[in-house]
Amino acid sequence: MPCAFHAKRPVPFDDLDPGCQFNVAEKELGNFKDKSWCEFHLSMEGEDAEKMRKTEWYEAKVKRFNQRIFKHIEDAKKDGIPCDLSGVTFPGEIYFEEVEKFPKILFFIAKFYELASFANTQFYELALFDSFQILKEVCFDNAQFYEGVSCASTQFYGLASFDHAQFHKEASFYHARFYKWAKFDHAHFQEEGSFDNAHFHEGVRFDEAHFHKKVSFDHAQFEKVGRFVNVHFHKDARFLSAQFHKDARFNNAHFHEEARFDNAKFERQANFAYANFEGKARFADSQFEKLAIFADAQFRHSARFARAKFGGRANFSSRLTSPNNEENSVASFSGPVSFKKALFIRKARFNNRHFLDTTDFSKCIFRWAPSFHNSQLHQDTDFEEADFQDKKSYGAERAYRTLRLAMENVRARREEGKFYALEQQSLREQRKIMIFEAISALFNKTSWRKDKPKEILLELGTAIWDWMVSGLYEITSNYGRSSGRPLIGLVLLTVFFMALYGGLSFNSKGGEAWEEGKISVFTVQQVVRPFSAWFKTGEEFIFTNISDHVVLIQALAAVQSVFSVAFLALFLLALRWRFKRG
Repeated sequence: MPCAFHAKRPVPFDDLDPGCQFNVAEKELGNFKDKSWCEFHLSMEGEDAEKMRKTEWYEAKVKRFNQRIFKHIEDAKKDGIPCDLSGVTFPGEIYFEEVEKFPKILFFIAKFYELASFANTQFYELALFDSFQILKEVCFDNAQFYEGVSCASTQFYGLASFDHAQFHKEASFYHARFYKWAKFDHAHFQEEGSFDNAHFHEGVRFDEAHFHKKVSFDHAQFEKVGRFVNVHFHKDARFLSAQFHKDARFNNAHFHEEARFDNAKFERQANFAYANFEGKARFADSQFEKLAIFADAQFRHSARFARAKFGGRANFSSRLTSPNNEENSVASFSGPVSFKKALFIRKARFNNRHFLDTTDFSKCIFRWAPSFHNSQLHQDTDFEEADFQDKKSYGAERAYRTLRLAMENVRARREEGKFYALEQQSLREQRKIMIFEAISALFNKTSWRKDKPKEILLELGTAIWDWMVSGLYEITSNYGRSSGRPLIGLVLLTVFFMALYGGLSFNSKGGEAWEEGKISVFTVQQVVRPFSAWFKTGEEFIFTNISDHVVLIQALAAVQSVFSVAFLALFLLALRWRFKRG
């Protein structure tokens, strides 16, 4: 009666017999769940294993088992055929360092219950570990894979260590699950690597690793810390829709070509400090739920953060020095950069940052005033329809003043006016706070300023005046940005006074002057010839048509003239600001 094991082998081993690959005498078979199994495929799970329960094997028997495995590998190597270890259950520790070099080998759906060490081993042929399970620790430190390795759908329940491993051909960890720490420090991937849909339940480290060809972490899940410190991605690096549930650390990472993080989600800290993006950097639609650190990161090609969401603070500042406090060029966006439709919920800092190409902040939403102190903005910088919602936070007026001066330097008049208005709105909010504080100081007996009422009243009066004038300036011309508001105000003012003069004329002359249209002429005259009601011709008109209200009419005309001149001045200032040259 043969061993009951049966499993169709995966490509490229699909031509192998799906049955048991070991020649075992019938007397050596053990019963498990009413079936006969060889000692290699006999399970260690369940309670009905009878004759050969592996959990009760003593050390000598485990050693004998391992020696038979090594002999199976050597026989395959001598015969020049693939070594098939599919479905084998390894009951104890096994050290494959005893194998000088491996043939083409298959560990499909194999299980290791104790430590499995492949440290310093050399795989000169394809090594396939698809769907195998490591219940404790596995070590591939300094292993050499010359013809590719596949760990697709493999489950690492214990520590998985690949420190200093060399992958000379393709390496696939597609859909692999690492339940404990996974370590790939100083590993070298000479050809393409795939970690698509991989799941890292504990931390993973790729510190100082080198990916010489394209590597992909699309849809990968990082439950704990994901470390890529000082990693070199020599070709494209893809993290599309990857999810980092804890810290993601890419400090000093070097992306030599395109870096793709589109739709990636960073739930905790995303640290790209001092990272170097030589190629395109793509973070479109990515989510940074907490802190996003791109301090001193160099973007030497285009950078795209369109529709990105920054839930916490976003730091794109430059510290002006290198990590070793040596002189260093200011961190810059050397190519086009787009933050179009990005959402900044907390503070965004771009201090000391240089923007050397087209910069797009259009339709961005800034819940807090962004900081661009000592930055250099490109003349092709777009803040069209950007929504700056913060007028109350400390330093908001300085943040907008900095942007106003930056736009003035590149002669961007419309944007300059936008930030001037935001600066004034923020200052008005500060005046409001000063008003409340002054009033509180006047009536608070415990205030340290209670003995300085004159000083407080002076501050209160100044703050109220500034607040009122600023509000009036906003209403009438949006701080010089609108040329339409003054014209509309002038028209409404003229119509109002025309109706007022007409009413007074109707009361004194029975409406005769209104019907003759002289009131309209008089009203417009106060616009084109301010204060003309106080001249001789104006007085004669009033005496002739509205003799009952001479002084009142002159006073109203003076008020109309003052406001008309003000509206005309605001209109001209708005035109000058918009079309100013030099």
